[in-house]
Amino acid sequence: WHLPRILLSLGPMLAATLLFVGILWKELKIVSFDPQLASAMGFPARLIHYLLMGMVAAVAVTSFEAVGSILVVAMIVVPPATAHLLTDRLSRMMALAVAVGVISAILGYQLARAYDTSVSGMMAVATGVQFCLAVALAPRYGLVVRSANHLLLSLRIIGDDIVAMLYRTEEHQAQAGPAGGADWGRCVVAGGSGLPAWLALPQLILSGAIRANRAGCRLTDAGRARAQSLVRAHRLWEVYLGEHFDLPLDHLHESAERVEHFLGPKLQDQLARELSAPDRDPHGREIPPPPSRGPAPPN
Repeated sequence: WHLPRILLSLGPMLAATLLFVGILWKELKIVSFDPQLASAMGFPARLIHYLLMGMVAAVAVTSFEAVGSILVVAMIVVPPATAHLLTDRLSRMMALAVAVGVISAILGYQLARAYDTSVSGMMAVATGVQFCLAVALAPRYGLVVRSANHLLLSLRIIGDDIVAMLYRTEEHQAQAGPAGGADWGRCVVAGGSGLPAWLALPQLILSGAIRANRAGCRLTDAGRARAQSLVRAHRLWEVYLGEHFDLPLDHLHESAERVEHFLGPKLQDQLARELSAPDRDPHGREIPPPPSRGPAPPN
């Protein structure tokens, strides 16, 4: 058996690092994230900090001799950054960082043998590739997931605007004449412009929120309940702003237009109790009851 000479220093350093982290795991967590709280609880925060910095320095110096500065810096920075994109729990983050480092070492070595190039450089490339994959595909912070979530949120908000417009159309027609739906032009205008707007109408039709024909579109019972809740949230928020803030009437609508999408039934009931169950908003429009407790506008 012929072992690399550097293994005689890297092996004890690995054992020392595992022992150090295992013994001082609780202390390291609290000192790293809140040293003031650690000092208040009686932990020697400054001593633990210097011990941690000393251990990092010892590992770095030992590793410099083995693989060089480029790979040491890459392994110190990139695997933890990759793990941070994948989880927010510290224990999982450390385990993932170790896994990324091990995978990078094995994959980089095999690629370096295959292409007859620098081992440390190829290991650094392997860490970078894993980081790029995490940036794109991480379940919470990845660009693909965040873009998909933004698109879904845009579709929901645009769909809310369309069904709310149809509900207000029904209200107006119930007062002025026979009820009917809205033409396609008004539905499209209510959705706005861009790709989400063009996707929102088919999504509403497929979900059963609206019915569509050549004449236009109109609400189903499920869509009317959704729209009634939105309009109720909108007008309750206008009442709240009118009572608690010195704002002109023409400044209330824009804020309520944004907030209505995020006021669920519980918050609506809380607002109604705080405002003593108002019947009308500051513009004199009737505040609809909750969808399950009162009649909807005529179909």
